[in-house]
Amino acid sequence: MKAWPFALGGVGFLALALLGHAPADSLLVLKALIKGEDLAPMAGVVLLFHHGPRLAAGVLVGACLGMAGTALQAVMRNPLAAPDLLGATAGAHLALALALLLFPALPIPIFGIAILGAGGAVLLTIAVAGGLTAPPLRLLLAGVAVSLAAGAAAIAAMLAGEERTAGLALWITGSLVQVGWDAGLTLAPWIGAALLGLLLLAGPLDLLGLGRDTAQGLGLRVRRIEAAAALLATVLAAGAVCLAGPIGLIGTLVPNGLRLAGVRGHYALLPLSALWGAGLLVAADGVAGALSTGSLPVPAGVAVTLLGAPLLYLLVRRQPRLDRPARSETSTATGRFRGEGLLLLALLLAGGVAWHAATSRLPRALYLDLAAARTVTALAAGALLGISGALLQGVIRNPLAGPELLGVGPGASVAALALLLLWPDAGLIGMQVAAFAGGFLALLLVLAGGAKTGLSPARLALLGLIVGMLAGAVARLLILDARLQLGQALTWLAGSTYGRSWQEAAALGGWLLVLLPLAVLLAARIDLLALGRETAQGLGLAVGRARAGLLILAVAASAASVACVGAIGFIGLIAPHAARLLGARRGRAQVITAALLGALLLAIADLAGRSLLAPREIPAGLMTALAGAPYFLWLLRRSGASA
Repeated sequence: MKAWPFALGGVGFLALALLGHAPADSLLVLKALIKGEDLAPMAGVVLLFHHGPRLAAGVLVGACLGMAGTALQAVMRNPLAAPDLLGATAGAHLALALALLLFPALPIPIFGIAILGAGGAVLLTIAVAGGLTAPPLRLLLAGVAVSLAAGAAAIAAMLAGEERTAGLALWITGSLVQVGWDAGLTLAPWIGAALLGLLLLAGPLDLLGLGRDTAQGLGLRVRRIEAAAALLATVLAAGAVCLAGPIGLIGTLVPNGLRLAGVRGHYALLPLSALWGAGLLVAADGVAGALSTGSLPVPAGVAVTLLGAPLLYLLVRRQPRLDRPARSETSTATGRFRGEGLLLLALLLAGGVAWHAATSRLPRALYLDLAAARTVTALAAGALLGISGALLQGVIRNPLAGPELLGVGPGASVAALALLLLWPDAGLIGMQVAAFAGGFLALLLVLAGGAKTGLSPARLALLGLIVGMLAGAVARLLILDARLQLGQALTWLAGSTYGRSWQEAAALGGWLLVLLPLAVLLAARIDLLALGRETAQGLGLAVGRARAGLLILAVAASAASVACVGAIGFIGLIAPHAARLLGARRGRAQVITAALLGALLLAIADLAGRSLLAPREIPAGLMTALAGAPYFLWLLRRSGASA
């Protein structure tokens, strides 16, 4: 299909987005400037130094993300590759946060720091996934895990140095708000050079589409072209991050939308991706402005996620070649159950609690009332997450399953937060009911999206992460609308036991006393499900009812935890795997051991978060993400999950 209709459409869309985004009196101001008429000084200042830089940033950032996504998809032969999904955006975020925290006077431009962070994250993603030829979903899951680890580390750095990193508060949500023209004018030459460089590589990128061997046979220096295109895409991603913070999905959606419309060849795809990326981001920023009802504006990054995550969900669901059929996933642990490691962890936790109690300056009564309640809350919440993860991995037979990776945790979190804001007096029971509803709905979306491909592990994990992205954007929107403080928002989204009392501890303990025996009683069905549907039915198991009952238990366990401590990630993923490493192969042994390990891991994470930067605290959810994301990378590489 010819490219000129898309070029005209892109120009028209961008023009409409610019006009729709600009304030109502902008045309009057422009008309007065053209005619040389006098105008109110304030009106000209607002247009030239507030709206002008913001619109210019939207055009530049959208063009960067659209073209960077097109280039990365060509280099990696991966239709879902993009700077945010490969870790570049989060890597730049982490590099800037660490630079401001540790070296505020470092004589290196922030653009250079962002390039180093983005490039390092992309290289780590490629290395973990197994190279540029890794299957698409495997590469994306590695990138998402790198992003989670880098994002958690960046937020921890911001919390550790709030005074130095306060300028990143609005920036981390993805905002086009600019302070004058300086940043845009400084970065524009670098961005322009990178855009031009990619346009010059359009022909070689077309040859790469024929396959590495064919391209080499035609005389193309494949490695050099791939390295050059990846480097230029990284420069564009870093420039976008410097101007507007972490904004995602545009680099994935725009190139795929153009290809679905029939655009072929990078001579057309690259400039059209830049044009439509600019229009999409400016339009999303206009939507964000329309959604802003309070004093705090809705960031463009939130609006892009709200609009783009459903489209990405449909794209992943309809891409049949992203992964191979899933193989049956059963426990590979061998040998008898070994309790020595569990005992060691328990002793480590007991020693840490004793040390913390001995060194605390709080009176003993106050310590028991505050710190002890937190520890019991962490133990109970971790146990519930361990149960949830064990049940999900057993039912779906997926080593990458977990409440956080299947959308259960984020869905439960945003539902509980919505109830809290709409009905503050709902209480813990109301929060838990809302969390259950949100978590179960999220899980149904993920399972529905992966049903056509046999519930393959990597596809389910990616769909769960997409649902989690959408839930996170909704949560940020709710928080902004409620005018909550940034620290409160970060703490809630990360998950924390800070300020939890014996009321939360008792509520979680009650759920644990109910759900753990039920899970143990029904866990034998996991062993039958592992034999396959036909065999399980032949042994008298009602497979549909068994799966439904176990999934309801898993969601209930996760929802109970989320309602009290927020969305704490990776405990539900790590605990079942650690249980298998200890030799717990049967369903009941896995559930019990995962519950114990989950309790220990979250309590240790909470204790470490309280102690490492005392008197400041790192939320327990950030601690689990810092430890869990590297473990997920190791698991992804070790398991060889089809992607």
